[in-house]
Amino acid sequence: MKKEKYFNSKMFKKYLFILYIFLVFLLVILYYRWQAYVLLNQNLELKQINIARNEPASEIIRQLKSQGVIESEIGFKVYAYLRNRINLFQPGRYYLNPAMSWKEVINFLTAKMVNEQLIIIREGWTQEEIGAYLEKSGLFSRQEFLDACYYLGSSGILDYDFLADKPNNYSLEGYLFPDTYRIYRDAKPETVIKKMLDNFDVKLDSGIKEEIARQYKSIFEVLILASIIEKEAANEIDRRLVADIFLRRLKIGMPLQSCATINYILPKKKTRLSIEDTRIELPYNTYKYRGLPPGPIGNPGLSSIKSVLQPSKNDYWYFLSTDDGQIIYSKTKEEHDAAKQKYLN
Repeated sequence: MKKEKYFNSKMFKKYLFILYIFLVFLLVILYYRWQAYVLLNQNLELKQINIARNEPASEIIRQLKSQGVIESEIGFKVYAYLRNRINLFQPGRYYLNPAMSWKEVINFLTAKMVNEQLIIIREGWTQEEIGAYLEKSGLFSRQEFLDACYYLGSSGILDYDFLADKPNNYSLEGYLFPDTYRIYRDAKPETVIKKMLDNFDVKLDSGIKEEIARQYKSIFEVLILASIIEKEAANEIDRRLVADIFLRRLKIGMPLQSCATINYILPKKKTRLSIEDTRIELPYNTYKYRGLPPGPIGNPGLSSIKSVLQPSKNDYWYFLSTDDGQIIYSKTKEEHDAAKQKYLN
């Protein structure tokens, strides 16, 4: 019996060794094929790779393959496994050169951020909310961030062309581009803000700027409306529909009547506004005052910005949001009042 167990154990180790040799042989072949591929693709542009928190390694590797960063999913997976890195991919947004070796890709995507941390700025967050989030993340205080936003926004020391039409006495609300960032743990508020502004400058590319100019709009005006749309609509289809409604209201001098603009000035946000709320004597009250409010009410994402420039034409003049986030559109005031009775009471 002992002899049989010894024999089985010996055979298992032999098969394991053969399997190991086979995997190494396969890896060597794939590696040299990859190097040949690299030589043919030295000048390819950087590829964006997005890794979500707790995303499976198989999905990450599939993304690398689809973006042309690696040639073989199986080979790369084996390589990552043999290097004990298969479950160490770090969340974040990366830009990789297809000419990078597998070793470089692995090292880049699994590097532990000893002196860095990831921050995730959500679409629509106000600078107040960003400041509170950064304070909670242990970087610096909310007030330090807000002071830096106002100082950099009003001092005129920033050299970005997209700030040219922003009022001098206004902060940077609207320009703090929502995204995932790697930040040094000892970073100053000014450094983080400039990182967001640099990203805004990249995202608001020449094509978007040219379209804004072609429509005789200013970047500041686009950001104001985009920030309202960001709060009012949760998906691209609704954003473009709501954008058209707001643009037509502005054209004929009809109040925007956006609950989001009033919530921006309330001490505490409300899901339902009172009659008294809609009578507040402040220019952000778009129920009382016609036209755009004085500035953005948050920091919109790219989809909301584009919706202002590319609205979906429709015949609606009114809309409301239900408790589950659905938007109900109406063509007349009577239809809108009926919808309020049905969905909000």
